[in-house]
Amino acid sequence: KPRPEGAGRSLQKIEVLDIQNHITTKYDSISAAALALNIRISTISIYFARNQKLYKNQYRFKKV
Repeated sequence: KPRPEGAGRSLQKIEVLDIQNHITTKYDSISAAALALNIRISTISIYFARNQKLYKNQYRFKKV
């Protein structure tokens, strides 16, 4: 059954900077980034909630 337009949460695009390799990657959603980095979605959400600077001294997340 199709969902009505506007139902549910919209996707939050994020940008991930790997400061060790100087590579920036854009993802269409937090879940896509979590899958690519092999971490939990909640880990990224907590990162934003706590205004952390770096995740594991390697990644910087930014909402776009």
